[in-house]
Amino acid sequence: MTFDEAIEKVEQLANFEVGKTTGNIRRDLKLELGDVRDLVTELRKEYAPTVELTKKQYEVLGDLDIEVITQIMLHPETIKVVDE
Repeated sequence: MTFDEAIEKVEQLANFEVGKTTGNIRRDLKLELGDVRDLVTELRKEYAPTVELTKKQYEVLGDLDIEVITQIMLHPETIKVVDE
């Protein structure tokens, strides 16, 4: 899900109510907490997924250059796993 898709989903789920505040009419956006939680969870899975590593893998990553780590994170399709 992209951020634009999330915005579109919020608009679809929105329940607008016309209310009066200080004499003006405004639209109050009402969403269920569960709907918001589901959207944020889906965005987190897409853009910040949890990576599972063994302790040894984590230690090896700690020894890598920041540019290598950035390459892995931003372009995992460029990484080829080979046997040692």
